[in-house]
Amino acid sequence: MDVTAERADIDAAVSGKTVCTIFADAARNWADKPALHWKRDGEWGQLTWREYRDQVAAMTLALRELGVRKGDRILVQSRNNVQMFESCWIAFRLGCVWVPTNFRLTPPDKLQGIFRQMPADIAKLSFEEALQELEQIVKNHRLIEAGAPSGVVRLGSTVRFNEDGGPEESYRIVGPAEADPAQGRVSNESAMGRALLGGKAGEEVEVVTDSGSSYRVKILAIE
Repeated sequence: MDVTAERADIDAAVSGKTVCTIFADAARNWADKPALHWKRDGEWGQLTWREYRDQVAAMTLALRELGVRKGDRILVQSRNNVQMFESCWIAFRLGCVWVPTNFRLTPPDKLQGIFRQMPADIAKLSFEEALQELEQIVKNHRLIEAGAPSGVVRLGSTVRFNEDGGPEESYRIVGPAEADPAQGRVSNESAMGRALLGGKAGEEVEVVTDSGSSYRVKILAIE
């Protein structure tokens, strides 16, 4: 076996990819297929890839609204369950350091030491307060998603548009961690993403770049 050639093949296959883009690809390719199975009280539960992605996205937005930022540490003291798996993807999408601790083996003094290093604005929340805030933010996020009218660009929409009558282009609006313009995915926080969000087919929107220049594009269709 040529190890060098095998390594080159692997490098080529994963070039430009991250664990987050691989997760997004899996959710898109196998949307309605099972992603996780678990057993609780003798009954089996299941989460599809679509549900898995949506729950991770909702909690990612919730933590971002609470002030969690790239480089922060997210301490997870949990049993081996669905939420533990979700928490790692949430941390990766936020660009945070995932700090899972074993609830059986981690000594209390060690746990307190780790907790003291958490961001002050998050660490000051009691568990109950943090849980209530997260539940409310996630609930609001889902209500916004459910109540968004059809025909309006939102997170997850694929938008076809053109600039000044030029050739048609197409982008899907995604979160920052999944963005890859070369693959047709732009961040909702980018200049293009901000301009398109909330737009309707037939409308012209202004794209303001970070340098301050601007141009207009016409939304042709929303999928």
